[in-house]
Amino acid sequence: MASTPLKPIRSMMFVPGNKPNMIEKAAGAKADALILDLEDSVPADLKVEARGIVKAKLAWLAEQKQRIWVRINRSAHLYDFDDILAVVSPLIEGIVISKPCGPED
Repeated sequence: MASTPLKPIRSMMFVPGNKPNMIEKAAGAKADALILDLEDSVPADLKVEARGIVKAKLAWLAEQKQRIWVRINRSAHLYDFDDILAVVSPLIEGIVISKPCGPED
């Protein structure tokens, strides 16, 4: 079975993962990809809540034919495993890593 090649991403819109209304509004902007941010734009005390919001919006965004990526947090163990477990699904196209420090990342 041949797969359909993806179009290049020419525009990305980063959206705070803790703001469901902004996520919905951003989908209307028609950027090539939405980057749902769990990192810098989300206050530390709202990061767990943001994971749930992002996960809840994935199906709706997919229905809008929106390409979806999620930017995850760094942690003591390189990247936040809880972020990854919360959002990885067939509905997202990829993960954006935050602030790589070197080739080991």
